[in-house]
Amino acid sequence: MYEDKPWLAFYGKAPSHLEYVRGTMYEAVKRTAEKFPEKIACEFLGRKIRYRNLIRLIDRYAAQMEKEGITEDDCVTICLPNCPSVILMVYAMNKIGAVASTIHPLSTPREIHHYLLTNRSAYVMTADLLWKKFEQAIDGTRVKTVYLVKVTEEMGWRARIGASFLPRFRLKDRPQSKTFVFWNPLVRRKPVSLPTPQENRKDRTENCAVILFSGGTTGEPKGIMCSNFSFNALAQQVGTQGDTEKGGKMLTILPNFHGFGLGVCIHMPLFWGGTVILVPNFDPRNTVRLIKKKRPEYFAGVPKLFDSLLKVKSFHRIDLSCFKGVYCGGDSLQEKTEKAFAQALRKCGSEVRLMEGYGLTESLTACMLMPRSLIKPGSIGIPFPDVSAKIVEPGTEKPIPVGQEGEICLTGPTLMIGYYNNPEATKEVLWQHSDGQVWLHTGDIGKMDSDGFFYFRYRQKRMIKIAGLAVYPSQVEELLNTHPDVLESCVIGVGKPDEPKQLKAFIILKKNVTPELEPAKREELLRFCGDHLIKWSCPKEIAFRKEFPKTLVGKVAYRELEREEQNRDAENASS
Repeated sequence: MYEDKPWLAFYGKAPSHLEYVRGTMYEAVKRTAEKFPEKIACEFLGRKIRYRNLIRLIDRYAAQMEKEGITEDDCVTICLPNCPSVILMVYAMNKIGAVASTIHPLSTPREIHHYLLTNRSAYVMTADLLWKKFEQAIDGTRVKTVYLVKVTEEMGWRARIGASFLPRFRLKDRPQSKTFVFWNPLVRRKPVSLPTPQENRKDRTENCAVILFSGGTTGEPKGIMCSNFSFNALAQQVGTQGDTEKGGKMLTILPNFHGFGLGVCIHMPLFWGGTVILVPNFDPRNTVRLIKKKRPEYFAGVPKLFDSLLKVKSFHRIDLSCFKGVYCGGDSLQEKTEKAFAQALRKCGSEVRLMEGYGLTESLTACMLMPRSLIKPGSIGIPFPDVSAKIVEPGTEKPIPVGQEGEICLTGPTLMIGYYNNPEATKEVLWQHSDGQVWLHTGDIGKMDSDGFFYFRYRQKRMIKIAGLAVYPSQVEELLNTHPDVLESCVIGVGKPDEPKQLKAFIILKKNVTPELEPAKREELLRFCGDHLIKWSCPKEIAFRKEFPKTLVGKVAYRELEREEQNRDAENASS
């Protein structure tokens, strides 16, 4: 059944097995630079860096880091938007053997404090404008030095001049503590010595290269250790999906703290000699202008990003024939979004489709993708080369027959090393099965059809007991989202701790209704659920909202909605 890998019949020209390179992420990019020294490695707001200069700058950053006392096995937190210094720092740390841990620049001081305690960083690299956040966050951590990067100095001269007139880029107060050191002046100086020669180092292929954090939607974010081997293997696997191994320009909007962003949108193009077009923040209209001007071949995003682009009128008028691959991951892609985007691509001259994939940070994101030879609506595709997948009874390694739903399990070359400093949590998800292989138990419920295509249904961890029966909110949301008036929904369990739970649905409508019409719309949606769901899966209450709180990776923060309801109940009880 699963061991027969029926999905191989849809590989086309792609190989089923790859010979994976040894060495570090830095060594892989250095080989690319030796092969394509004059090619543009990355672009950022008018600044272009060729591969030969990229390696020279990485080496300079590495030399300065060693001079600052950063050594092999140190963990350094990077908190920056997509900009050249992210690339330079990640690969410089990789060269000297330090571990990079990328986090979201919009993180709160409380969240940053948690990250720093978890990854045990002694050093931080962040934007100068964020220094006050870190002043609040570093107390009680191991941080010795916070290096401040002036992001405006990363830009091309036109953008730099323009930024100088904008108040938001001006540093009003400067830190007085010696803990805070400005990085740009340090690396402008000529380093006194070169970094430690690489030939004197042991093989670091299997060493941890990067610590990424989970999105936090199922509890406190955990530090996920990813090896040099997993990053390079991912680049090789993605290289089999189309023409990405031939280089080309990748529009890199997904952030560097996201495994999809760092692994697929940054390291993969640099591995193959492509160009990384760095976008510091997503703005739909600006993205349309960039596509029109830069004409990238490749583009990846989360479903919300593609929904936003479809709402920009000019997107439907530009030439999109440049695209060779457009990929979606990070969350479930609604069929209506896939169809609308496919229609927009065809209308604007592109022969590709929006290809949905599947992965988790624990597998360095992408490990499945829809093949070009056959599109199956609702499917998350088929496994990459050397990735095996199966559906098992939840909490066991017992396979479930084809077509039946169970837990998705994965094994392959990109699995995480484990959760940093959390062996108990690691044992919960990484199991050695009777076949001798280590499998990742994803906690996601799905199925496989007879062709070997997989389907994601819902996250097992997000389950609510109603009258002793299991209800999965994502199933209710999936139904609500099919209603013609519903733009987005989120369902949670509400009720006092000592009382039975019931479901409450929060809904964003495509068109707002007036307060006097809201009761009728609620009744309509409740009847809609009653017509299509078992009684205990129907929401008992519906609330309309204009927006949802989001996690740092753009998913609906349902736990924040739960906290809001708990606070409201507490206030009502005290009044």
